[in-house]
Amino acid sequence: MDNQPYELYLRPSELRHGKAATLTISNLSDSDQTFQVLLNGAESFNLEVAPQIAIGAGEQALVPIKISAENRKLFGYKDEQTLQLRVSDGNNASQTISAPISIPARIPVWVAPLVGLIAILTTGFVVVQQASLLATATPTPTPSPTPLVVEADCAGNAMEVFRPNSLTPITSGTFIDTTAPPQAIQSLQFLEMPFPIDGSNTNFGGTDAQFRQASRAYRYGGRIYSYFDHFYPLYPAPSAGAVTQGREPAQAPVGGNMLLYDGSLVPTGYSGHPAYDFSPSAPQAGITPLFAAADGVVESVGIHAASGAYFVRILHTIPNEGNYLTIYWHLHPDQFYEAMRPRVGQTIRAGERVGTIGNTGWSTGPHLHFEVRLDGNNDGVFSTFEKVDPYGFVPSADYPQDPWATSFNITDAQGRSYTHTPLVSRYLWKHPLGFSAQIPDNGGGTLPSTVSGGAGMGGCAPANTFPPGGVINFAWVPDPSPTNELAGTGQACALSVFDAAGEPITQFGQPLRIEIPFSFDNLKDVDAATMAVYWKAAGSDSFAPLDTDIQFDDAGGGIAVAYTQEAGHCALMGQPSRDFLPPESQILVEGASSDGGTSWYDSVVVSLVSSAEDLAQINYSLDGGESWQPYTEPFELAVAGIPDLQNGVPEEGFQTGEGRYLVLSAAVGQTGNVEAPPQSR
Repeated sequence: MDNQPYELYLRPSELRHGKAATLTISNLSDSDQTFQVLLNGAESFNLEVAPQIAIGAGEQALVPIKISAENRKLFGYKDEQTLQLRVSDGNNASQTISAPISIPARIPVWVAPLVGLIAILTTGFVVVQQASLLATATPTPTPSPTPLVVEADCAGNAMEVFRPNSLTPITSGTFIDTTAPPQAIQSLQFLEMPFPIDGSNTNFGGTDAQFRQASRAYRYGGRIYSYFDHFYPLYPAPSAGAVTQGREPAQAPVGGNMLLYDGSLVPTGYSGHPAYDFSPSAPQAGITPLFAAADGVVESVGIHAASGAYFVRILHTIPNEGNYLTIYWHLHPDQFYEAMRPRVGQTIRAGERVGTIGNTGWSTGPHLHFEVRLDGNNDGVFSTFEKVDPYGFVPSADYPQDPWATSFNITDAQGRSYTHTPLVSRYLWKHPLGFSAQIPDNGGGTLPSTVSGGAGMGGCAPANTFPPGGVINFAWVPDPSPTNELAGTGQACALSVFDAAGEPITQFGQPLRIEIPFSFDNLKDVDAATMAVYWKAAGSDSFAPLDTDIQFDDAGGGIAVAYTQEAGHCALMGQPSRDFLPPESQILVEGASSDGGTSWYDSVVVSLVSSAEDLAQINYSLDGGESWQPYTEPFELAVAGIPDLQNGVPEEGFQTGEGRYLVLSAAVGQTGNVEAPPQSR
């Protein structure tokens, strides 16, 4: 027999009657094998799994297992059982290995463990490590010390959702016609994604699920390179040199960080970003069509004088609400852009072609800078200080108010003072991502689905969980950034609660049940056997695992259930099944000017380096990302008249000084991950 040709992993290591667990069987041999799962050596007992499981060489299978009532009666109610594994070779020879399984004291007395017998119809044997059925060195999430509680009955007690300011409801449920209070999510839904999201690269619009996928970060297969910074969208922070007009203060927490619409404060080099940067359908390729995001009037079409960026601006008038402006930046100079030039002042319908995602202006590669502005003072100017986030803002205990929606005085890095007039960012997309609801008099009830049709996250709050008359916000939000240990599934949430006086509530009176459905597609980036609901409490900087009950369905999806008594963020995460993190490169430039100074170079020698262990190659571009070639050795460039610009010269031309890129570099990992956005010099 081969030495340890199989690995097994069961999560959880005990079963409740009627609940499902997942058994991961990894075939480590170099040939296809067939496995059979038996319960206590008898096929007649109902284990609710396929009779035979074929697994290819080097592959693994996820087997949902559910124990039935008759199985439970077979094993009784003892606190400890024995797991038996028998391995049969082709000559019917067998070997049996046993390991104990303990039932945690928190499990009710009617719960029985899984006692299984796995007969592997091939040559080899299985090694079992202790009672958890874990035969790998992969760490598993640490369970929360908070025990699970009995499910609360929320029938007939649905919370009433504040009606959004549009004809499109933000979610299904019973609605309140009163105006949503300030601590609720504000919405006005009229925008559609301005590029294809259905995988066709031709069609306008898509489903809610396709919109959520497009709203994920680029590393997760989504389309977002960079977000809108609510703290504050005054990119860039001015400094000595080429940048002279930026207004964001350089000091933390404003400078060097970005406050996302879900209340997450993340460090970034794009602090102050006033829009969303969306990726093209293919990396570093300008082939993605752009459409008008809503009905409107073409306000202007042009080329930014300082940067050379091609742009289109469309005016949208919303009756009884005001005027919005959508800006499409870095467009490709093609026939679609040219067709827009004579249309200034003409009406345009949602979905009409306005151009192609391009790379004009200060850009490190093809992408769409999509910016939305609101004419807050009704002067028709749409100034650079009237930017809003189309994803709105979810009030939380950490940030009860959107900083950009408050009045403040700041002094930028060059000593200039600035008084900001509050500007509210409403949720503008047609596709729902969350809701705000009024808490009923008993302080509990059913949380409506975060998306329409009941396909989103939901939950149940027993009576006296929340303060009566208050507000609860519950919304789908982006996953936390992936690491080598954890990655998201596309199912993450923000949950905040305010009392009737508008004060944030961080601790709940009763445990709140959170229900997170997932599909087979949600599991493509993680090991399903390691999944758990992770929670980041208000005031915390990190996620911690909750005790999670995961049930699988016949389609490979299922639902994850966990309990919390704290406001904060949730994320269904697991150990990554692929490499998420691309290597990073660095651009080194050496040169001298003819006059002996350092302000102007006549020629430079460029070296590209990376310390990443998984580096495959470094590509570079000398034409602003239009074309790329592999780096092999240092090279010399004649650059007379080009300023000595620092790394990170701003790419948007709304409030920046002159400058252009000398060289761009993008490292490529051994698994194909590409550094995005690339490094710039």
